[in-house]
Amino acid sequence: MRSANETTNRARTGPPAHGRGFSLAEMIIVLTVVALLSAIAVPRFAGAMQSGNADRAARKLAADLRLAQARAIQTQQQQSVVFSKDGLSYTLAGMTDPNHPSRSYVVLLNQPPYTNTVIAGVDLSGSQILTFDRFGSPSTPGTVVLAAGKRTRTVRIVAGAGRIDLE
Repeated sequence: MRSANETTNRARTGPPAHGRGFSLAEMIIVLTVVALLSAIAVPRFAGAMQSGNADRAARKLAADLRLAQARAIQTQQQQSVVFSKDGLSYTLAGMTDPNHPSRSYVVLLNQPPYTNTVIAGVDLSGSQILTFDRFGSPSTPGTVVLAAGKRTRTVRIVAGAGRIDLE
């Protein structure tokens, strides 16, 4: 005969462990739901990553153009930004990388944190070089389009005031 404690303990723990588990139908339903959610989430995640890469690269380019502009004003000398023909990088001519003083200031867009980002178009009146004069005015107004997958961001250089805008 069982004691009252044994009966109470058994009631708390439920049926024996060998009776627990999932049926095949339950497993198939759960796996189907997980597959459907993954099919929806993965493309959205990839799009978000591309958008983030394009945004980061555009903000970096805009900041670097402002840096080149400020340096031109500070040194009272022209400062150029050279966009590579292959669309994978740009260089702030004559400047050293702030993180690696022994290297030239080159931004590689095909490496983290801008992975898979390219310069999709440079419209600077037919040139690949943007030069700021000693007053910070750009040599030409124009745009630089950055792309990561299907996501694009445009950096606009406005003549006169030399304003740098993100679109």
